[in-house]
Amino acid sequence: MHSHPRLIACYFRLAKEDDVKEIFEIVKSAYALEKGLTGFAFKNEDRYTSTKSVVKDLPFIWVLRLPPNDHSSTLIVGCVKAVIDERTQIVEIGPVAVRPEFQVILICY
Repeated sequence: MHSHPRLIACYFRLAKEDDVKEIFEIVKSAYALEKGLTGFAFKNEDRYTSTKSVVKDLPFIWVLRLPPNDHSSTLIVGCVKAVIDERTQIVEIGPVAVRPEFQVILICY
């Protein structure tokens, strides 16, 4: 018998300076399987090599958060960078990252 993934309601907001370290760690852990020479791996460095690179992208990063409850504060479960080219109106998306422990079906609003 197959078990169904749990559903989690989340919300997006623009990233803040206080989120930089957490964004860096989430992207690093979410993309870890791409780093190396075996399996899915095909990269030799992380998506973000320092928190300074996250700070540079901060105006374009949105974070996905769990709503607060009685037992915890809000938690960033994922993030996405989206940059609109004003001339072409094309959106460049990425990285897109979700904490490995939350890589389930997400319902966002």
